[in-house]
Amino acid sequence: MSKALIIQSVTVISAAPMTFSVGDLHKGREIIEIKQLGYDSISEFHVLDEEGDLIVSIENCPAVIEWKPIVTDGPPPCGL
Repeated sequence: MSKALIIQSVTVISAAPMTFSVGDLHKGREIIEIKQLGYDSISEFHVLDEEGDLIVSIENCPAVIEWKPIVTDGPPPCGL
């Protein structure tokens, strides 16, 4: 077994902050996964549903990321 970190939630910082959390519904679709694309100072986040389809893409804006440690049976996901 190995340890990994996954994104539990992303809060977009703006005049009207918006939080996307794994397990929550957004426009009637359940958020199953939040993926980070890019690892530099500028990142993009994809919020995905149970089919792996894109619900929301978050890019070029300040955000607060909540990470959650997990234990996996196999090797950690790429980039972790």
